[in-house]
Parts: sequence; C-alpha cells; structure tokens
Amino acid sequence: HTQRQFYNANGTLRHSGTGYWIVDLDMNSPHSVEALVPEIGAVVPTAKDCENELFCGLPYLMPVTTFLWKTSWIPGPPPIINIPTKLELVSKIVSDDFATFTFNVT
Repeated sequence: HTQRQFYNANGTLRHSGTGYWIVDLDMNSPHSVEALVPEIGAVVPTAKDCENELFCGLPYLMPVTTFLWKTSWIPGPPPIINIPTKLELVSKIVSDDFATFTFNVT
C-alpha cells in the first residue's frame, strides 16, 4: 500500500498517486490472486514508470532494477499511517555526473 509523489528539480509536485504495488515474484503473479483480489482487474503495469523514474518510482528497498518493470500497480485509496513520520534531507552532494542525497526518516 503506497503513496507516491514525484517532484521537479525546483521542488514543485508534478505527479502523485496512491494504490497497491504488487511485486510479481513468480510467473503466475498477479494472476494467482485474481479470485481473492477483485481489484486486480484494474492493474496497471509499471514498465512505463521505469522509463522516467529512478527505481521506476517505486519504494523498492533493494537495487534490483532488472525486475522492477515486471511489477504491477493497482490504483487505490491512500494508506492511513497513524504514526507521525518525518523525512529530513541530511546532505546533498552534486557533481558533474550525478547527485547523492542522504535522508533520515523518523
């Protein structure tokens, strides 16, 4: 269950969306849950997001980009998080070829 927000380099929000991210771990996914999850009919492949977004714009914790395009997205309501969270930018290092960001999440 995920809320995604995409920002431009100047900090303006350019896209947001909420839904359920399904990681297809075998060749039967997501079809193996069709009888249990009727919303699976609204599934959207994430391959297009991989063309423009870092890690396909998904909260994947491991850098296994070779199979991220095989995942699916079901649009849905935003997650309800009752625990206050804070995202803090600790450092930003920019070079000619790349930028490195370090964040602290509490």
